Amino acid sequence: GLGRFDGRRFTAYTSLDGLTNNALSALAIAPDGSVWMAAAHGQLARLAQGRVENESEFGIKNDGKGDKIGGDEIKGDDINALLFDHDGNLWIGFESRGLARLHNGALSLYGATNGLPGQTVESFFEDSEHNLWVGLFDSGLVQLRDGKFTTFGKAEGLSSNIGWCGLQAKDGSIWMATSTGGLDRILPDGAVRSYTNGERQSSETIHSILQTRDG
Repeated sequence: GLGRFDGRRFTAYTSLDGLTNNALSALAIAPDGSVWMAAAHGQLARLAQGRVENESEFGIKNDGKGDKIGGDEIKGDDINALLFDHDGNLWIGFESRGLARLHNGALSLYGATNGLPGQTVESFFEDSEHNLWVGLFDSGLVQLRDGKFTTFGKAEGLSSNIGWCGLQAKDGSIWMATSTGGLDRILPDGAVRSYTNGERQSSETIHSILQTRDG
């Protein structure tokens, strides 16, 4: 389930409070302050004003066809990542069905037919120009800009095609953590720099990176 700490005590939200499943895989905070949760088997829930709400209360539609997010096209597929972008859209990354965008209650799916090179989404982040970056398990890092996907993988100089997580640094460069324990950095001019085990990085998979305030 979900735990909330208010500075003094913890409050737990579980199936007893309305969650369809206590196994959560991703969280995201919406512009209105509500907390969105991905539960096992592709279920979405949100915590708003201290109350858990499930999909049946959202009224999510799939491309206007009336299907819920758990409809036949993506039913049972686990959600690995959630992200609200600058426009308030919710991006959903699936284990084997690519990604989706939730906008004003309508769900749009993105996959191979839209140019997405892989179907297992591991992470998201948005850069300073509001482009979406998608970390894929088998196709590196992908940028969605003006409706077009651009791939950065081994062919473009990255050390691995498995992009666990990424971020944009203050200098504008893009960092990606790989399955080999290394870090790849895409510079603003497009050049790639890899930081490998030989530069004293861990030999284990890196699942999370961040930049401190001092850079």
